[in-house]
Amino acid sequence: MINLSGKGKLITLLSILSVCVLVAFFLIVNRPDNKNYEGENGKSGEVAILLSKSVESSYPATPYEVVKLYARIIKALYNESCTDEEFTDLADMQRLLFDAELLAQNERETFIKNLQVEVANAKKKTKTIVVYSVQDQKQVKTWKAEDGYNYSSLKLYFLIKEGSKYTDSYEEFVLREGDDNKYRILGWRATDAFKTDK
Repeated sequence: MINLSGKGKLITLLSILSVCVLVAFFLIVNRPDNKNYEGENGKSGEVAILLSKSVESSYPATPYEVVKLYARIIKALYNESCTDEEFTDLADMQRLLFDAELLAQNERETFIKNLQVEVANAKKKTKTIVVYSVQDQKQVKTWKAEDGYNYSSLKLYFLIKEGSKYTDSYEEFVLREGDDNKYRILGWRATDAFKTDK
């Protein structure tokens, strides 16, 4: 039996941990992303899963879930192939998550056209979203403003792959609770990294 000193144990432990991290990263990057799911229309993958949802009848219950659904839609638009109709349906689903004030600043046809251009440019550059992570629910900031509405803010992380290069992207979202007690996205901006409790 090999007797390792304190330094030897530390090096062995760090080596094992490094291998585990690399394996986990490889699995995340190369996972199938629900390719075997077949929706009602015979289509498969994340696009079919998302389009099978009814946001109107089962609206996300928390700001965390709203931003998580937004991220799923964005990832599907960037990573999956879809018809023009599916693209428009996903863009409309995304708009259902927007506050009336944000919708007023983004007329539907212009929003969809700009989103199509953005996604087409990303696909030309072979840019994909590898993974996303929404800030832990315990870290969501909430407050009541002078206008009487409740607001929440939280951050979203994207790991973006462009060719063989990886980039981190962090965005902070502000959501407002409407008269129907549903939080909708009021806006977002680029921000710094966030820490998790995990």
